[in-house]
Amino acid sequence: MNITTNEILDALRAALEPAPGNDGEFSVAELAEAMRCSRDRVRAALAVMVRERRVVSSHGARIGIDGVNRHTPVYRLVSQP
Repeated sequence: MNITTNEILDALRAALEPAPGNDGEFSVAELAEAMRCSRDRVRAALAVMVRERRVVSSHGARIGIDGVNRHTPVYRLVSQP
């Protein structure tokens, strides 16, 4: 399947929308799963959106596969005025 950058960006925007039960912050792994694409594609799309100041990064706690709570980069959409 050949996905365009614009399609990835649109899917990323949709995946980053806050929903009931979450704070609107997602890790690369969570976004890749939600978008059904590779983590590399998500990282590339996030890099574009961060450069354009449409997404901001911070650190959030996520449980690793070993059960240990770790700080990992998370991303959220920038609030529009």
